[in-house]
Amino acid sequence: MPSGMPPRLQSVAQESGESDAERRAQDAEESRFLPGDPTGQGALRGGACLLKILVVEDSSSMRAYLTTVIESGNHPVELDIVEAASGFEALKMLPHHRFDAILTDINMPDINGLELVSFLKSHPVYKAIPIMVISTEASDEDRRRAAALGAEEYLVKPFQADDLLEKLQRLLKVA
Repeated sequence: MPSGMPPRLQSVAQESGESDAERRAQDAEESRFLPGDPTGQGALRGGACLLKILVVEDSSSMRAYLTTVIESGNHPVELDIVEAASGFEALKMLPHHRFDAILTDINMPDINGLELVSFLKSHPVYKAIPIMVISTEASDEDRRRAAALGAEEYLVKPFQADDLLEKLQRLLKVA
């Protein structure tokens, strides 16, 4: 467990029910499908590259909109979008999925988006996952805080669908 992690995040990280040995064995098996694998192909489904994206947003209408925009894009790879209604729900999903990118709001109940980014970027298993913050918080200070915590992209609401798709492609490093 990363040092300095708030106790409420530590308890969530330990809730998965898997032992460390089980998790390491699963990680070793699945590591060949991660973006950092030697082939750089991500997970494969039926011969096509499959990238899994986690959308973390407490507003159900905004989650639906983000998912719709992402699915409507002309992507060179197949995308699997998983939704979480809170930072807490996202943390509970992490041990059970291999995400290639995470999009998160900042202002959410329980664990906010910046706390989520901080946890992910300080955890050895999740620190390589690229993150985009999507928020109504538009100040330069908010952008700097997100970047300092490790978020690779930042998008201010409201936004144009093309802007989201362009940043997502950069995040995933796909043309």
